[in-house]
Amino acid sequence: MIRRSVTLPEDIINEIQQYTDNFSGFVAAALREYLKAQRIAKAKQSFGSWANREQDSIEMVNELRKDRDYGADSN
Repeated sequence: MIRRSVTLPEDIINEIQQYTDNFSGFVAAALREYLKAQRIAKAKQSFGSWANREQDSIEMVNELRKDRDYGADSN
């Protein structure tokens, strides 16, 4: 665990105290949910970037892998 100091509006602190005495746990859970939503939004945004490509995804991956040696001569 790492201790951090944050400044929050009093109304938010008062509302959190209505739900729990474990302020740190409440904030950690809220931040986990927020970060999860951010990761999902970022992933959804990246899906659209594949739509404007001239090659389909399989062709693109095969092109990227063309120069790789996957152990055929690894003796």
